[in-house]
Amino acid sequence: MRNEQRDGRVPSFPWISLATAVLAIASGLLWLVPIEIIVDAISIGDGESARVLASKIRQLLLPGCAIGLVVSAMSWTLRSRAEAFYQHRLRAWFDGSIDDQPANQSIASLSRSEHLFWALWSIASVLAYDWRTLFWGYFESDDYFMVGVARDGNFPGSLLSTHNDHVLPLLRLEYSFLYEIFATNPFAYNLGVLLSFSLMLYSGCILLRECTLNRISTFVFLFLCINWSLWGEFTAGSYILQKYMQITTCGLLGCWSWIRWEKTQRRSYFAGCVLAVLVACLMNPSGYWVPCAVLVFAAMRLLSRPGSNSIRETFRDGRAIAFAVIGVVAISMAVYRFAYSLPGNDEFLTLTDEPLTLTGFAQQFFLFVSTLIVTVCFPLPHHVDKVGLLLPFLLSVSVAAAAIFICSSRALTRELKATTLAIILIMLGIITMVCLGRPIPGFDYIVAAKYLGPAYVWLCLTASFCVQGFWNATSSNNRLHWRLTQTLVGFLAIALLGHGAVELGARAELPFLDRDVSRNGKLREQIRERRAVGRLRDEVISPLEQDSPEDLRLPNLSGDAIAHALPELAFPWGERPSLRMLVPLLESRPRSIVCVPLENDPSLKIRDSISPSFIKLLHTNDLLREIAFTPLEIESRSVNASDDDVASDVKRQSPDQSQPLKIVSTDESLMLQSPSGSWDPTRYPNLRLRVLGRESLSLRLVVHGEFDTRVHHQFSVDPASEPQIDLALSTLLEYSCSKNIASLELAGADLGKLALQKASLVSDQRDISPADQSQ
Repeated sequence: MRNEQRDGRVPSFPWISLATAVLAIASGLLWLVPIEIIVDAISIGDGESARVLASKIRQLLLPGCAIGLVVSAMSWTLRSRAEAFYQHRLRAWFDGSIDDQPANQSIASLSRSEHLFWALWSIASVLAYDWRTLFWGYFESDDYFMVGVARDGNFPGSLLSTHNDHVLPLLRLEYSFLYEIFATNPFAYNLGVLLSFSLMLYSGCILLRECTLNRISTFVFLFLCINWSLWGEFTAGSYILQKYMQITTCGLLGCWSWIRWEKTQRRSYFAGCVLAVLVACLMNPSGYWVPCAVLVFAAMRLLSRPGSNSIRETFRDGRAIAFAVIGVVAISMAVYRFAYSLPGNDEFLTLTDEPLTLTGFAQQFFLFVSTLIVTVCFPLPHHVDKVGLLLPFLLSVSVAAAAIFICSSRALTRELKATTLAIILIMLGIITMVCLGRPIPGFDYIVAAKYLGPAYVWLCLTASFCVQGFWNATSSNNRLHWRLTQTLVGFLAIALLGHGAVELGARAELPFLDRDVSRNGKLREQIRERRAVGRLRDEVISPLEQDSPEDLRLPNLSGDAIAHALPELAFPWGERPSLRMLVPLLESRPRSIVCVPLENDPSLKIRDSISPSFIKLLHTNDLLREIAFTPLEIESRSVNASDDDVASDVKRQSPDQSQPLKIVSTDESLMLQSPSGSWDPTRYPNLRLRVLGRESLSLRLVVHGEFDTRVHHQFSVDPASEPQIDLALSTLLEYSCSKNIASLELAGADLGKLALQKASLVSDQRDISPADQSQ
């Protein structure tokens, strides 16, 4: 093909076309390689992940080869036309900034159409990436606690209750508002999350435009932000995490409002800036970085103004916003101090397990910053640690990013340099806050996406300023400018492919992505969870509601029992919601189900406290029986008494306090039976065993009651330290829900070593024996 002349110079060889063709041909050749060779080449450990990965990749090689050859041919053929189209049609529009508008720079602002343009682009981008969230996003983990407080809490006092070690006044208000209007309809919560995400992106766009960045730099911010696959933890469930998006939005809007107030001196912008700070501070204590961000942003912008008295002018022009922000912080701190002083609330930062040290802080800070930079293109850098190259990889990428920033900032104006520095300081401040609040020393862990998200937004803002700097440096040279545009498109393509590969891997359920966060991975979990909750609602709760004329009273089935039958409700990080936590999602009418606690309380008669329909369904419903009759670890309590007291213990107690049991030995078990036949379990919630010996034993207990089931519950006995123990039977539903109990059975591999001296049923009295009374 004949090279065309432009500006008296011969265009360079189309390296992008060649590189694409080489990659396409390599994909085709790799498809011809036997899969066994590929598995041997990429195997780490037992090779199971490599076998799955190789089979999945092989399916993509041939289509990738075809697509690559087509793209290479098109880029070779159309490169001249593409450059001409860009230079004549797109460059002027991309280069447009707020400076181009026919208005005085001191009051120049974005037009309404420009605001609408970026709002629509933000919404369209969120829908393009996260539209499935509207239909498949669901509650998860901490959301159950938040909805439970919105449902059962004493409003408005519940707004100041702690969740773990944080007070969340405005977030609890959002949950209360959504629950009162929409109950637990997930579509409303999903829509709220996507609106929060859209508003955050829109706020970043208008902030960049207000800082006089052009459209191409703003589009880079929008693309890098929306393309980040780790947003899946925010947008595909875990509604509680939208507090971080909303706090970030407040930070962006606070900085934008301050710029507008600086230019126009309109009180509405000043009030908007202060309001953004107030909302961030009252959303969560982690929002305290927002007032610092606004003050740093304002100070750097004011200091960038030319003049010999810039420091004095900075203090004069910035004292109003400084005093207002400090006042807002003082008010919010007073609110939090009052909240943490309330009875029942946790103290601040009580969940920190690791001590804060200088070395640990430095390690965590480096890992956080470098991981944040790497995730622009490679969302899961921790997998590099499997080949021992994590630290060199993170260090090299960080050095490259620093070099790019230094080179690009040279062409920025004094004001934009100061603004870029302010944004970097804000990003580093957020990272510092996380490292101080949740110290985790070392390098052998995955940085949580929920902590990376706010800082990543400010990193994308920094990237936009870098693009603006390179744009300014090459604007006078068409050839260099075209090369910059190609490089920028190539960089964005790498980011798209990097995150796209992770999303495809998560969609294909690759084994090494099962614990990683991505949109497809989180949605897969949410879909399974939603179906599990739907099954529990359709098969258990709905029949109970139909058979109960009044509000339901159900036993609070444990999270372990529910997860035993529905493993989709056992979340990866250990949370297992109990029935009381799931009730808001299961009931057809808000607040129509009450959960009775399964506790060893003598005043609580489980069978009499729950709805009769539950007992009736417990005889026939397979799912309910699988949950209710889950094998448990029986809670035991040591009872101290002398041998003489124990010998006469049963004689001294009235029948209401104790009943002796006969010990009947069989081939494989010991049967504990009442001399009078069956007994009422509500009178005797505990089983007392007196054991002789020196060896610790592991045994199983089986209840023979009203229900036709045989469940083995584990318990341990250590006669050397605890010769006499009480076993809490009231937590076993086949015991506490039965009208009468025929017998109890002891079994297990250690049964032959058991020297059981006495067994009796006892009430939950702490002073059964005189020895206990004397203590």
